[in-house]
Amino acid sequence: MKKVLALLSLFIVMSCGSDDENNTPENPYNFEMEVAVSDITLHEATISWNKPLPSEWSSVTYEIVLNNEEIASGIQTSEYTFTNLEENKVYTGTVYAAGDNGQESSANFSFTTKPYIFEMAVEIDEIGIYEASISWNAPLPSEWGSVVYKVVLNNEVIVDGLQNTNYTISDLDDNRGYNGTVFAKGTNGDETFAHFSFTTLPYTITGGSVTLHNQQEVDDFFYSEIGLSLTITGSDITDISNLSSLVSLGDDLIIKNTSLTSLNGLQNIIPETSHRKLEIIDNPQLSDIGDVSGFSSTMKELEINKNASLSNISNLQISSTLTSIRFGYTPISDFSIFYINSNYMFIEFDYMPPTANMANLFSGIQSADNLTLKNLAVTDLSFISNFTVGSDLYLENIPITNFSSLSSWTTIYYFKLRDMPLITNMEGLDSLERVLTFDFNNNPNLVSFDGLLSLDGSGAWPNDSISLFLVNNSNLRDYCSLREFLNIVPYRYENGIPFYNVTGNAYNPTKEEIKTEAGCSL
Repeated sequence: MKKVLALLSLFIVMSCGSDDENNTPENPYNFEMEVAVSDITLHEATISWNKPLPSEWSSVTYEIVLNNEEIASGIQTSEYTFTNLEENKVYTGTVYAAGDNGQESSANFSFTTKPYIFEMAVEIDEIGIYEASISWNAPLPSEWGSVVYKVVLNNEVIVDGLQNTNYTISDLDDNRGYNGTVFAKGTNGDETFAHFSFTTLPYTITGGSVTLHNQQEVDDFFYSEIGLSLTITGSDITDISNLSSLVSLGDDLIIKNTSLTSLNGLQNIIPETSHRKLEIIDNPQLSDIGDVSGFSSTMKELEINKNASLSNISNLQISSTLTSIRFGYTPISDFSIFYINSNYMFIEFDYMPPTANMANLFSGIQSADNLTLKNLAVTDLSFISNFTVGSDLYLENIPITNFSSLSSWTTIYYFKLRDMPLITNMEGLDSLERVLTFDFNNNPNLVSFDGLLSLDGSGAWPNDSISLFLVNNSNLRDYCSLREFLNIVPYRYENGIPFYNVTGNAYNPTKEEIKTEAGCSL
């Protein structure tokens, strides 16, 4: 019986042991957290870490501690970037993970931010014949404080205590090599330096004129002096900076039909008394002409036409040498720079924008030998009311109805009207007493010369003679206001032929009929 009980007891113990073994998990989940550090800079660093399996930790939040200070908590991403750190400093920290079922884990990390190292470098920005421009990078003010610089060239200090990070070295020799150093010193005591070297351009001369037809010819340009004119023309020309070697130009400067946006490259032309003409024509993208200010300061003639993007010319230098100005189809509105000269030989404006302040120009000008105004959106000529013309007046396609703004004018040598749609007579020219030529063409509503109250011949000079060119004025039928004048002032003749052409009008009297009371009108 005892033996049976012993066997039964053994069986029960063995059975219990077998059940315990079956209830124990074979592979329990053990999450080991790891933190990686990346993208370390002077003031930033990024950490990232692995995440537990969602099937085991269904919802996880993280807390980040850096140098014993909590930086972030409750975040759910597995990456974080530290900012505003100090450079060259050791940082230690821990990332804590907490699951919603009470699970916890953590991992430590450490890193050292990078130290600030300033590497200075000098760039050669521009090299000319007699000067060179250099620039360099600057250290961070937070590291060095205020910085001053010293420039040494060929073992000679040329500037010290400089606070800018650029400098133009002048008074150099042409075609010569130079070596130099820029020294930097901060208020924190740090110092460094950087070397540079360059060779100035050679001075090359051509005695004639030069025309550059395309970008390749511009890029191949090497002259320092041109004896006569320089013409730049070609629609593929977009950059003339290579012309910076040019310092002397003997005659005209013409920029025509290009795709330039600026005239960078012409800034080194020095003013010379031989400069004659500056022409800037048909450059639709040109918006800045400041680089020809040196040339403009001694020019005698200026023409700016068909430059659709050019609205500002205030950086030109105008002097008393300028005697001729022509503007057209260019949206310039401010002409105040022309105040410097009160008397011009020739002035022409053709199709200026409505915003053009013509009074702004003419208030500073008193006279011109030739004044041409064409296609202007003005309804009166008040902007030249105090203007006296020494020679010629040419008006074309201007919607004025009379000449009342010119009531003080006494003399017009050559009086030319073209396509003046609203003019019916000479009303307003009350004081006009001396004219040498009437040249009127295609003025559809011109009927008579009424309004010439003072043109009776008494103001004519002894050797004056008159030329009449009156053509295709479809309603012109009354010339009687000229009769008294024509009986005193003789016609101009050349080779026995009178300067008299009166045709295509409503009435076309002969040169003798026009002087009679019966024949002066229809």
